[in-house]
Amino acid sequence: AGLNEIQTLGFEMGATHAETFTSIAGVGDLDVTSRSPLGRNRRFGRDIILKNCLKDFIDLDDIIKNISKIGYLPEGLVACKNIQEISEAKNTKLPICNGLYKILNKEMQPIDFLKEFMF
Repeated sequence: AGLNEIQTLGFEMGATHAETFTSIAGVGDLDVTSRSPLGRNRRFGRDIILKNCLKDFIDLDDIIKNISKIGYLPEGLVACKNIQEISEAKNTKLPICNGLYKILNKEMQPIDFLKEFMF
């Protein structure tokens, strides 16, 4: 589902080759950033759930502004903000990206996103 959203956004921005996203480079990057114990985006997602780290911030802009408080750079934070802006401008439906944006802005709890998205 996440790869589909990445591909959808890519095509909205002018990409013409699906293999750019489905190649080992595209899929491999998505796999590492989301599943590897060394992936900073995965680590941040776990910190949101296990350490409630969002409590220290007002919203996504505040997280980005004060990234040093996290102690590492989950590059997906800035990407999430940019993706939201692009998808709104192009009126593109990206439910996973939109859900992550809402979580990072404290507009939705992770468990509520899972319930909404999965069922």
